[in-house]
Amino acid sequence: MDRTRTTQWTAMVALLVSLVATGCGVSDRYDASELSPEQFAAAELVAEDWCVGTEGVFCPTLDGGSGDNRIVFRDSFSTTTILGEAAIPLTFSADSIEIRILTGLSDSVFKTVLRHELGHAGALRDDHLPPGNIMARTIAGNGEALVDTLTDADIDYVVSARE
Repeated sequence: MDRTRTTQWTAMVALLVSLVATGCGVSDRYDASELSPEQFAAAELVAEDWCVGTEGVFCPTLDGGSGDNRIVFRDSFSTTTILGEAAIPLTFSADSIEIRILTGLSDSVFKTVLRHELGHAGALRDDHLPPGNIMARTIAGNGEALVDTLTDADIDYVVSARE
């Protein structure tokens, strides 16, 4: 391997180690300026659930416009069954997260979708847990009740990713 390529690989490995050590450089502050006052209050409760549940390991904070990450609304997604998504930086060039939520959700569904998407953001991962957890791929369906509280598995999902 020539000297230039060795230098590039060394720099890439150093960057990767740095990103892993700092949680990929993504902060836990979210611009929630698109939320209504009611949604903002509900989102603060969801953020507090994560902070308390993880014993301070993941404490997302919301503000009216200066957060590094964003919570935004979308009128539709490519699949009609999707209610939200977290655009997580899986590349070295991205340093923020955008949580996208379908417009027009009821308050309880909004909170559950936000709780789920914040879990992906907090863990910086896109896999899922089995049904019955907030971090399951489907949080309700086929006559199942909406999952609206964090389970131990949900908490471990985020905490283990941040250790």
